[in-house]
Amino acid sequence: MADDVAEAGGPAELTTLADGPAPELLVCVSGLTAGGGPHEFARLAAPLRGARRVAAVPVLGYGRGELLPATPEIALDWQAQGVLAHAEGTPVVLFGHSGGALLAHRLAVRMAELGSPPAGLVLADVYALDDPLMVEWNAELSEGVFDRVEQFVAMDDSRLTAMAWYGSLFWTNPDPDTRFPTLLLRASQPLREPADGRDWRSAWKAARDVVDVPGDHFTMMAEHVGTTARAVHRWIGELPR
Repeated sequence: MADDVAEAGGPAELTTLADGPAPELLVCVSGLTAGGGPHEFARLAAPLRGARRVAAVPVLGYGRGELLPATPEIALDWQAQGVLAHAEGTPVVLFGHSGGALLAHRLAVRMAELGSPPAGLVLADVYALDDPLMVEWNAELSEGVFDRVEQFVAMDDSRLTAMAWYGSLFWTNPDPDTRFPTLLLRASQPLREPADGRDWRSAWKAARDVVDVPGDHFTMMAEHVGTTARAVHRWIGELPR
């Protein structure tokens, strides 16, 4: 276990996915699935090449030979220090999808606590960990991951161990924070209509803006990712500078 960032070998090294003249750096935050990582966001970054800098930050302990963080704070500090070093003083907007959106929010809060809040936060189709829809849609969520297995890295024992460890570190719903502008991106199609007919759409009470984009929970980041990317790019361009 790493008891501080130095013991982890230094801050996170981000993966650059796109470059462009827009002044803000968009940093994508991976989720905690064993097959996830920065590669998840290659499709999102593709439409932004030539327009905006896009990078992705990994999760400590998922890389081969990496130590797991001893505490949530070390996990977040490892990411935050890496993001700030990569940004080199330029404004940062964090992006996360699904479970990665919850981690992106936690990272935004930690950056604010460290005195360097992000210029903005984008949460794409985020749901609370205890939302009943996550149980009702269990089959669809599992099938969606399986259908897109080629987008993920091979799972091994170390990654599965890391996923289990992070589940113990972060298995609580964060309190939405209002210290930074937040955009909620919602899928316009459900994975399946809820049996009781209730509103299935993603919600985040601290969101300043809400935008619906084409697709469902998965296709908004795949077949319809171009529209999703443009919505993010447009919203960032409207942030106060």
